[in-house]
Amino acid sequence: MAGKKFYSVSISFIVGTLFFSFVHLPLAFLFLSAIVFVAIASISSKTQVIICISLLAFLLGGIRMEISTTGSHPLDKNIGKSIDEKGFICDEPTQGELSQSLCFKGEGRDKILVTTGSFVPYEYGDEVEISGKLTLPKNFTAYEGGPEFDYISYLSKDDIRYVIYMPKIRKLGGFKGSRLIFWLFRLKKLFTQKMEELIPEPDAALLGGLLLGDRQSMPKSVINDFKRAGLVHILVLSGYNVTIIGQSLMKVFSFLPRLFGMSLGAISIVLFALMTGAAATTIRATIMALIALFAKSLGGKYDASRALIAAAVMMIMQNPRIAAFDVSFQLSFLATLALMYISPLVRDALFFVTERWNLRDMLSTTIATQIFVLPFLLYVMGQTSIIAFVSNPFVLPAVPYTMLLGFISIVIGFLNLRLALPMAFMTNLLLSYIIRTVAFFSHMPFAIIEMHAGAITLACTYIVYTAILIFLWRRRNYSRMSAS
Repeated sequence: MAGKKFYSVSISFIVGTLFFSFVHLPLAFLFLSAIVFVAIASISSKTQVIICISLLAFLLGGIRMEISTTGSHPLDKNIGKSIDEKGFICDEPTQGELSQSLCFKGEGRDKILVTTGSFVPYEYGDEVEISGKLTLPKNFTAYEGGPEFDYISYLSKDDIRYVIYMPKIRKLGGFKGSRLIFWLFRLKKLFTQKMEELIPEPDAALLGGLLLGDRQSMPKSVINDFKRAGLVHILVLSGYNVTIIGQSLMKVFSFLPRLFGMSLGAISIVLFALMTGAAATTIRATIMALIALFAKSLGGKYDASRALIAAAVMMIMQNPRIAAFDVSFQLSFLATLALMYISPLVRDALFFVTERWNLRDMLSTTIATQIFVLPFLLYVMGQTSIIAFVSNPFVLPAVPYTMLLGFISIVIGFLNLRLALPMAFMTNLLLSYIIRTVAFFSHMPFAIIEMHAGAITLACTYIVYTAILIFLWRRRNYSRMSAS
């Protein structure tokens, strides 16, 4: 019963946040409604209390969402005008081929997305003065015939309200921001530089995507190959990559006393998440890893489903806008749900596939995630890779070994560059294998299918998915009970 209460309240909060991302009501009305449900719950029966608390959680999601959208925007009076503003670079710059994007924070709460040339290097924390025309971002259509992408809300999840294109920027020489974040970004930069010394491009860029979620230096043609082959997920720091890195970090500290080793492992995982930019997928995987460590330290049982919901609630409480406007957050949770609830069913159906080389598990996870995220990908992007079912088993087995050898070679490279060359050579072989295999599959005919899915189709599809899953899991559990 305690589990049902947890899921009921948590899911109600998440649904409330989603609902009130699009339907806005006065904050006072939401507070008054919440008080009413608290009063009703105090005089209700046990079953009615659960319903009231769930409705209260729904309203709390709305309250959290409304609070995040309230506040003054002092720069609004300057929209369409040229401004001179002092502030600092509040995030790691994003490099493009001919330009770079900077997150600028001035005196107000709102941040400014600045696009400037790539010839002047900037770092997180640089104190600067910008002069340029302040404008608002605009929504756009991601693909022909598709829905309008809410770019305004997407930026607002990071408190970015304005954009300035090609302003004059003057470095003031000071530093603002977190010293911890600065040194973590500096460590990432040193790590990347050493990686580029040991491994040629585009292999080095691929390793940067595997280890650090950084694919800025990777050619667009190679990225398109990964998209067509259905393997673009390994170029970003997904939960899969973070899990591998987390397990590796825990093995590094395994020689220490149990509690001390776990504590260092947990701290290292958090620092790694911050160093790589703390994207939604990374944060989700980090929270789940920390919950698993906490459960293990207490000798308790780790429940992945509860950990996933708990991670979602914690992330949405911190930033409610990600629930509706962060595609990576949504994809990450859909993929994780697929691994938990669809992959075991697919694995049972693939009884004829050998378990050697972990082939059955790889096939079941690939098929499960592709099936479950397919409607969402068609809605967001209007296309998906149908060759992913074949390409993933050929590439995924090489990923953990590539990451491990790559990391070790870079660490040795800091000590002695020549000593790291044999390990770097083996890493390079694996990276070349991945890139060439991806290129092979991406150039196969009909690797990509294009299809448009509207919001109603998306919602109906997932309702049908849910009904089918409930039926299949009940039948699976009944079969196991009958067999025992």
